[in-house]
Amino acid sequence: MSYPRAAASKGGTTTWQRRVERLGPEAARQQVIDDVLGKSPGSPTRAQLAEKAWAEFEGRRGRGATNEEECPPRPDPADTPMGETTAHVLDFLKKFKRRRGYLPTYREIAEGCELSSTSVADYHLRLLEDRGLVRRTPGIARGLVITGRAA
Repeated sequence: MSYPRAAASKGGTTTWQRRVERLGPEAARQQVIDDVLGKSPGSPTRAQLAEKAWAEFEGRRGRGATNEEECPPRPDPADTPMGETTAHVLDFLKKFKRRRGYLPTYREIAEGCELSSTSVADYHLRLLEDRGLVRRTPGIARGLVITGRAA
C-alpha cells in the first residue's frame, strides 16, 4: 500500500509523516479521507446517513395524508369565480369569431388581450379548457373550439 508523498516542511518532516507517527498509517489515511470529505471525527458515515434518511422517508410514506384536513380535495374549476383576465380572453375569442368567422392564434390572443406572451395566453386558455368553455386540439393551428357552454 502506498501513501501520499508531500514535500517536507521547514522542520524536515511532512504533515503526513507527523500524522502517521501520531496515529498510525490506517488511522492517518482515514483522517485524510475524512478531511477531504469534510467530515469531522465521530460524524456518521455516508451509509449511516443514508440509512437514517431512508428510515425517515419510510415513516412519512407509511403515514400518508388520511383526512381532508391534511389533503383537501381540489375545488372544481367551474365552482370557482373566473378571473378578470381569463374572462377578457373568453370575450376576445367570442368577438374575434363573430368578426372574422374563425378563432385566433395564441399570438393574436396575446396581442389582442395585451398579454405579455403566448405562454400567458396558453395559461388562460388552459383555465378556460378546465372549465369546459374551450376545447383545444394540440398540434393544429387555430385548433380552438368554443363549446356550447360558453357560446
